[in-house]
Amino acid sequence: MTGSASERLEASLNRIAAHNERLRIMTALDEPGARKAAAASDARHRAGQTLGPLDGMLLGVKDNIAVEGRPWTAGLGARRKNVASKDAVSVARLRAAGAIPFAMLNMHEAALGATTNNPHFGRCLNPLDETRTPGGSSGGSGAAIAANFCDIALGTDPIVSVPSAMSQKL
Repeated sequence: MTGSASERLEASLNRIAAHNERLRIMTALDEPGARKAAAASDARHRAGQTLGPLDGMLLGVKDNIAVEGRPWTAGLGARRKNVASKDAVSVARLRAAGAIPFAMLNMHEAALGATTNNPHFGRCLNPLDETRTPGGSSGGSGAAIAANFCDIALGTDPIVSVPSAMSQKL
């Protein structure tokens, strides 16, 4: 990651414009908000007053994690018009540290699957081998990093409950 936040953002947006239609990694972008946040980060860097090591990092967020003002669908077509009223705690903390949440990432519908094949937002492709899926319900998060669309990405991992009788056998 070299260059200012604004330079990295523009390079990322160019990569997204060139490849996302085919790869279907990003489901929504906030270009104006990201440009404003990147410019503010660049100004802080120039003044020597950064918010920390994440200041200016481009953040992609799995679409089941709320980002204020952005679509929040959990990969469900019926929720396409749902917009988050506030940031999830993880996003709020990353934003406070200067990260720039600018993209919502494709995921397996309702996070219930291992292929990132989404019937509403398209099958997310693995940018390193487009004949394969990036896998998992957070495949868009991994694919976004592999495609160099963002600096950091949030995904989720389901909590697996093992009945106590079963756990004794493990």
